[in-house]
Amino acid sequence: MKLVTHAIQDRDRPRREHDHRDGLRREIRAERAEREQLYQDLLITSSTIMALLSLLWGLIYLYTGAVVAGAIPLLYAALSFVSIGYYALTGRYHLFRFIQLLVTLLFPAALMLVLGGFINSSGVILWSLTSPVGAMLFAGRRQATGWFAAFILLVVFAGKVSEADGNVERLFQVGAGEHPVISKDVQGDLRDVIDAHAAWRRIAGDDDRIE
Repeated sequence: MKLVTHAIQDRDRPRREHDHRDGLRREIRAERAEREQLYQDLLITSSTIMALLSLLWGLIYLYTGAVVAGAIPLLYAALSFVSIGYYALTGRYHLFRFIQLLVTLLFPAALMLVLGGFINSSGVILWSLTSPVGAMLFAGRRQATGWFAAFILLVVFAGKVSEADGNVERLFQVGAGEHPVISKDVQGDLRDVIDAHAAWRRIAGDDDRIE
């Protein structure tokens, strides 16, 4: 009788092990889906808040008579609200995330050029750094590296544009801006940012977010 019982148990062991592995995989998938939903909700919330603040920012510029400067945060807010609505209708999270990271990267740089350079704009281009930081949180380390590289290139490009023109007023007809964007102080700040990013890469392990 014992031999029969052991034989039955040995026969059922592979099936039990298979069922156990399936159960673990289902739990992992459920936990991952729950975590991804949390990231998506957080991105929607943060994007909405930033869009509302940009709307207020743009209206303040318009009130003070800086029409061109005010149009930039207003356009940012409009694109953010459109992308949020698009995600709500289609559920295409990857595209929504890309749009948010892209507009967050580009629009502060555009505003800096309109206001006349790094000093005249009070370093508004540094807000573009929220793009690689957001990518680190919502997309993972690998994508964040690309967005950080794009941020560095954007700062250098904006500096070259200001230096080549010599006076941003001729481009945008607002404000005077004869200060070079890439000053020694700014270069020091960029080195600090690069060092911080290197530290992130050392301490951040690979994650399993949706790429």
